[in-house]
Amino acid sequence: MRLSTVLTQFLVCIPIIGAAGCSLAEPILIPMCQETPEARSEQKQPSKPLPAHPDYEQLRALRNYYSVQSVEEYAHHFSVWFSCVESSTAHYTVSPSGEVRKVGGAWGGLATTDRKVDSVPPEQAQNAALVRTEHDRAYLHESKPIVVYMGSYRRVWVNEVVPWHGPGSPYKRMMNHMEVAFRANADLTSFDGYETFSGGTTKLCWEDLSVRDCSNPHWVDFTPSKSPTSLLVALASNNAAAPVLSEERQKFNEVVLAAARKKVAGEPGTPLADILTHQEATLLPTGYNPEFVIGFRMHAHPKEGANQKNVESQFSKTLLLSDIFKGSIKTTLEGQVAGQPVSADVTISVDPKPPQPQGEFETSLQFVYTIRAVGSSRSAELKVTAKVIVDGDRVALLWRNLPKEVEQAPHLPPLTQTFAGTGMYKEVESHFFLTSDTMPKPWYPPSR
Repeated sequence: MRLSTVLTQFLVCIPIIGAAGCSLAEPILIPMCQETPEARSEQKQPSKPLPAHPDYEQLRALRNYYSVQSVEEYAHHFSVWFSCVESSTAHYTVSPSGEVRKVGGAWGGLATTDRKVDSVPPEQAQNAALVRTEHDRAYLHESKPIVVYMGSYRRVWVNEVVPWHGPGSPYKRMMNHMEVAFRANADLTSFDGYETFSGGTTKLCWEDLSVRDCSNPHWVDFTPSKSPTSLLVALASNNAAAPVLSEERQKFNEVVLAAARKKVAGEPGTPLADILTHQEATLLPTGYNPEFVIGFRMHAHPKEGANQKNVESQFSKTLLLSDIFKGSIKTTLEGQVAGQPVSADVTISVDPKPPQPQGEFETSLQFVYTIRAVGSSRSAELKVTAKVIVDGDRVALLWRNLPKEVEQAPHLPPLTQTFAGTGMYKEVESHFFLTSDTMPKPWYPPSR
């Protein structure tokens, strides 16, 4: 529960210049900002989700799937930036008939702005006044409200899901997902950028939580040229740095707008079977070959009294996950710390080997290393359990877990080794690490 819903007022003592002290005999009562009970009662409460549509069982691993979640009516959009215990913002729409609705908001770091005054064109002044009236009704004792006109458009909510593995039960599969609110004109024939986006990693569908609607997907007939990372924000953005071609973005906009018009008309989306025909009927997409990085982070700790700071360095080696599963790999890494050379030999093997050329399997990755630093060496072994998808030469790492005893003691071998110091440093530590990039990070614009 937020502080503003608990406290309605607080005491403050203001000392008077020249007074000997500050007396609390007659404290000043300052009201605390909060939402009104009426506004809270109007907020929709999450309901139990409807059962997942059978289509979600058929989605293939590491492919991008797009759907139109909803299409809103044409409206004038406003944001109100204000202070309510902390920096806050509330988003409102005004319909052509003058109906005002609150459609979202944020607080804290997501609600900071450098705006100082209202930003409303003359033709929207009447609608801004309606928003301000509704905002004042919804909040008590808020301060410094600033009304900003965001534009007039229809929000078209588009979803993207990239399953980690499958096909199979959507309640047991993980995915990367993204949702973008596109700004469309009244007749759904063009987009003017996007309003907002959100996303992350979760299960495809939930039985008991309203994370996203899986009941009736309105699929969009679009398959991106790049996969398997999330590309929805890149397709929505006009930023030149976005990793999609302008022709591909134009095609995407056209098919999404067509799908939005169909949804408004009550017509079904593209059958999933048609979308699947554009994909290879394989476990993993062609060309999929994620990287696997191993390395050491080095720390040199100075002696007491030495006018010296901690020194840190890192050296690593990038491998292909598929090469690791072809057989045992031995590689050498080289670096330095505090002016001293450091080297390591690392051998990686898989045991047991996947029993079949295709499928999902649990196995172990075994790492044996010897690291040499400050005139001595340390050796260790580490076994990491993992679940993988194997499809011929292609391999996807779904998850990996360190042994519990290793995870609970990361400052001890095999993850950490300690060496005698040199010069002004009392000791040198090495920390073994590994990272895998089964699902590359989504592209986000550098700034909005």
